[in-house]
Amino acid sequence: MLNKSIRNNMKKSVALLLAAMMVSGGSVLVSANEQVPSIALEQSLGSETKVVEIHSTVVRNQKHNSAIVCLAPEDFLNAGFQLGDSCDIEFDNGHVLTDIPFYNGYYVKNGAPLVVAYPGQGFIQIARNNQGLFDEMELQEGDGVTIRLHEAGKYYDIYECFAQTYSLDRSDYNSDIEFCNFRTMQGGNLKENLLYRGASPVDNRLGRAAYTDALLRDTGIQYLLDLSDTPEDMEAHFAKDDFCSEYAAELYHNGKASALGIGSGYGTDVYKQKVVQGMREMLSSDTQGPVYIHCVEGKDRTGFVCFLLESLAGASYDEMAADYMVTYKNYYSVTEEGTPVKYDAIKSLYFDAFAACLHGTEDLDQLKHADYTQDAVNYLVSGGMTLEEVSALQAFITK
Repeated sequence: MLNKSIRNNMKKSVALLLAAMMVSGGSVLVSANEQVPSIALEQSLGSETKVVEIHSTVVRNQKHNSAIVCLAPEDFLNAGFQLGDSCDIEFDNGHVLTDIPFYNGYYVKNGAPLVVAYPGQGFIQIARNNQGLFDEMELQEGDGVTIRLHEAGKYYDIYECFAQTYSLDRSDYNSDIEFCNFRTMQGGNLKENLLYRGASPVDNRLGRAAYTDALLRDTGIQYLLDLSDTPEDMEAHFAKDDFCSEYAAELYHNGKASALGIGSGYGTDVYKQKVVQGMREMLSSDTQGPVYIHCVEGKDRTGFVCFLLESLAGASYDEMAADYMVTYKNYYSVTEEGTPVKYDAIKSLYFDAFAACLHGTEDLDQLKHADYTQDAVNYLVSGGMTLEEVSALQAFITK
């Protein structure tokens, strides 16, 4: 095995290489199948190589159309898999995925496959980032799947570069605002203190709901754009013993909330149509604001919808990127000054993907200097909004 000093130096070099690849013009993202230097981690018993594989069954993730493996993350890890490994997937129906990474987050290019154990979810998923996979693999509920180790540690350096975990303990944060990722949106010609974003005030799986609900009340929020919950999800939240977000519940029951139940895939027709539905409901409610936009963490689904609205208001690339990256400062203490390599890598993988989706190119120089206003109009129209409705939305959010 490599000694610790050489191993650490290699990791540092790889991280710098990844960041350079991601921020250079043209090559914006790292695909799961691109070859980068990696440190192979041995998984062996004496001189005999250990065969690492596990068999289970799958069910559909209804919201994201991914394949949930009926297996707890700890059982997967106990079978011998480690974060950063490369896996081969064989479904019993004959479909195969080869050499895909195992991560605890979506650290792959849009559309690329991965095995993911997202913190707090309690299950393993086989997914494509921001795209469905269950139908593509022609799966049925209860189909079998075998996951085998392809190469130990092949994607460990990418995992280490992107891996983020955050505390669920309020005392570890400087304020309720930071803990709830709560803030007003700014940039371009947006009206001041009209649009806010952050974590869910109703889904308490991360322990943030009551804190967020208090912030909504204190800020005087008058409408909720809930991107993650369906009406059925909302009622389920209300029925839980620990539910205490009375302000959000009051807004919902007074018709001042949209429960959209959006999954992943912001470039899909379904996603666009759901966004348009939410904008129509908000405008037809006659609310004057403020409006609060959220999913569960207030990070990715919220990030894209806020990017879309900021684009419609004429915000610049730099303004929108800075707003998006506040989430990583709040949750993970990632900043441009303090952790520049990680900051640039995260911005490239996630925010630049938003920009590429809207503007239609991955060329970084073009993305940095693009005018996104017409792109936002085109996105909304492609989701079914009329130009008259887009103009009304634009008038509502801008000075």
